[in-house]
Amino acid sequence: MVFNYQYTSGAAGRPRPAVVVSGHRYQRSKADVVIVPLTSRMPRPYVGDYDLIDWASAGLPLASRAKGVIDTIERSMIQRVVGVLTPRDLDGIKRAMRTILEL
Repeated sequence: MVFNYQYTSGAAGRPRPAVVVSGHRYQRSKADVVIVPLTSRMPRPYVGDYDLIDWASAGLPLASRAKGVIDTIERSMIQRVVGVLTPRDLDGIKRAMRTILEL
């Protein structure tokens, strides 16, 4: 999905891609979704990052990395859905999230 990113300073940002990682139960109880942002700028990986393998089949125009960042946004910030990750990439992001949270 693509959402309207806002910088932590409060300044307006530009549309950015992200993966929704919150489940249906969570989303039914809140107006928010939990996301992991994506980037195509991949100079070097950081702890918790995951390089998507099947990025093209997910509808992304460039090779992309799921950043080792977990964020929450209002559903109203979602502008459009780009595609769906393969189970392999979704599992990779879940493993990366466990690394971030040390689970």
